[in-house]
Amino acid sequence: MGIKNKGNNLFNKLPASILSTIFALAQNPQLSLLNKNMHHISQKDNVVSKYILQYVLYNIESDYIWWLRYLFDKHTRIGANEAVGILVLRKLKDLNYEEVLGMAFDFRWRNVLNRLLKMYVVINRSTSTILHKGTLFMNEDEYLDIDIDNLLSEESKSRREVADIEITDSHYIRSLFRVNQVSELLLWGMNAIAEENGVEMLIDICNTKFEFPPEICGSTERGIRCVDDRFMISCVLVAGRQSCWLNNLGFFKRVLDLEICTNFSVQNLDSINDARGSHFDYEFYTFIKDDGNTDKMVLLNFTLCAYQSILCDKKKFISYLEKNYSSSSRHIQILFDVAIHLNRESLFKKYLFKSGSNSENIKKITELAYRNGNIDLIKYLLRINYKLKGDLDENAMKIAIYKNDYKLAQRIINKYSNLASVHCLEYAVQTGNIKVAKLLIESGADLKSPEFKGIRIASKNRNMDMLRFLLEHDSSIGLEAPQGIQELCKIKNCEIITRLLKLLSEDKTKPNDSETESKAGTRLKFNKTILCLIEVCQSYDQYYPDNNVDFDGFLKHVDIYERVIEIIYSRTERIYYACESLFGNNLYSIRENHAKSACLDNLVEIIRYVIENNLQSTFDDTQFDEINELGYEKNAEVLNDRHYEQAKSELINRNFEILKLLIDYGIDINSYDSLVLRTAYKAGDIDWINYFISKGARLKGESSGFEEACKSDKVEVLEHWIRNGGVVPKNSEYDCISMACLLGSFNMDKWLVESGVDLSDPERNGVRIACKLGLKRTLKY
Repeated sequence: MGIKNKGNNLFNKLPASILSTIFALAQNPQLSLLNKNMHHISQKDNVVSKYILQYVLYNIESDYIWWLRYLFDKHTRIGANEAVGILVLRKLKDLNYEEVLGMAFDFRWRNVLNRLLKMYVVINRSTSTILHKGTLFMNEDEYLDIDIDNLLSEESKSRREVADIEITDSHYIRSLFRVNQVSELLLWGMNAIAEENGVEMLIDICNTKFEFPPEICGSTERGIRCVDDRFMISCVLVAGRQSCWLNNLGFFKRVLDLEICTNFSVQNLDSINDARGSHFDYEFYTFIKDDGNTDKMVLLNFTLCAYQSILCDKKKFISYLEKNYSSSSRHIQILFDVAIHLNRESLFKKYLFKSGSNSENIKKITELAYRNGNIDLIKYLLRINYKLKGDLDENAMKIAIYKNDYKLAQRIINKYSNLASVHCLEYAVQTGNIKVAKLLIESGADLKSPEFKGIRIASKNRNMDMLRFLLEHDSSIGLEAPQGIQELCKIKNCEIITRLLKLLSEDKTKPNDSETESKAGTRLKFNKTILCLIEVCQSYDQYYPDNNVDFDGFLKHVDIYERVIEIIYSRTERIYYACESLFGNNLYSIRENHAKSACLDNLVEIIRYVIENNLQSTFDDTQFDEINELGYEKNAEVLNDRHYEQAKSELINRNFEILKLLIDYGIDINSYDSLVLRTAYKAGDIDWINYFISKGARLKGESSGFEEACKSDKVEVLEHWIRNGGVVPKNSEYDCISMACLLGSFNMDKWLVESGVDLSDPERNGVRIACKLGLKRTLKY
């Protein structure tokens, strides 16, 4: 520091005892010695304050507030000495209100903070001139020289409502603390408060009120808190939490006794964040929000104390609440709700009858039981049902179904026959529990209710046994039943990949002998497999399955596929790194998701296999006699398009067998614009196409089904479509040529061109993709 070279006279003016201490500090920076010496030096407040002032003012060319903070932070005993802080601040000029406030808050100078919070000005409404400054400090006629001009700038209307206190038609009071974002500065450090003096400071802040002299306002304007509602609630949240964590019953009682008197709503509570945007106590907010009990906000400090004491398992605190609030049903209800939310079984059983064993409270227990799979709670309620004022609800039956406890389901139905409801029956269908479903039907569940969606649920779950059970028991093929057709016509790429990976793990990917013989002289292809792997890596959504892409929907990520081909032709040795680079910002989600990660690994394996076996030609339209026999590996275990077709075929057959059952029971096969037949064309299975046609399936319009027939990647399917009345559109909205190029299907491209598909649009004629993929034969044609 420059003080050594330029200011030795500073030290010469200090008493020898202080000098020796300072030199000891300089030579021994260890924490233990520092604290010992600071304890000694802090006893001489005047001398220390003078030294600090001289040191700070010597560095006046710098930010002296920064230097003050530096000294107080470094020498913690001095920083905690409020008397020294006061003596220093008194002598400084043009102090910034926000900076001094921050120091008082950070160093727990409670008296200084109290006075700073109470500072205000009285302003003439018409002239905006200051009529009075309420700048009372520690003693009479003792003021801080604080510059407040920057706090009096024009405020937004919302901030004026917080900062200004109306007293007359011509005058108003403006709180300096509430102006602009002054309070926001303190929120940075509030959530980190963990020590007792910090908690005590927060409680003091909550109790600090303005001291307006009688000549300024009448008695009605007195008793106003210095802090705004949002800051007040923040203090309460932290003080209540820390009083429990510190096991300080005294602070706990003081938080309970706080007069909050705020009109805060649950929505307002959501806005209680620190300056970083983090919620002070998100779990507590969730508890307040989810239950909907308005008393929780009215009695916010009690609710907070109840929540924290039960969360921290502070038996002494809980006992205090029970003893002092036992006569209030509102308070006992809050204790019950907290115990439910935190799953403290012994407590909510104790509070159940004190709060009233009504249907609402019973439902809270059954919801908890269902959420946690706690079947013993349901059995407990059944044992004491004669004491309960309310009945069990559907959650009780649902957990019996979920746990597959048929005897418990019977007990529940025997006592509460109304639980043989449509919703419970749907849940039995969802879980595939045919035995309980039969019990519910026999007990009165209405299979023909328009609300019952069992057919759709069973179809979506691909549960043939459950679907047959419902149909055999005369379940209505109502308006929702055709939605089962929609579900059964959905086969997602992610389903195919799941099936492929299962086949791979079961070592069933090798073709059988007959398949090998029939395909002898052919070559491996990987186009569809790679496109499917890319799509799942890029777009798989495990939480919203309906958002995933249907099978053969490959045009979404053509750019990534083109880059895969570039990797293959480059013959790079860093294959895994190259594949990772394909997905950019999506790579993290791929690594975190098992299905996506498996797709990436298999994509790498395929590329490595193709490069090592020189199989690049399997991605283009080169004739087989132009390549060597390495194009087909009889026992290749790497995933390829034959595996893809096998997995797709298995899923198609499963779904169509279920559709067949629905058709036999009279469902409209032509619903959703002939979706069943169009899906059969897309699947490319002529046997199923013929079956559905024999059952009355018809396409609507001469070009209907063209897109699906193209997606089959089979010329014979397109020819079958034409024989059944299809007419190839000259300007199809579907990029049929591009898709054929993408799959390296020269025969499909040739057939489409010869059938008159327009090639004039450069965005749709497949030339760009053919160039990117090196399809020489297609380009030449």
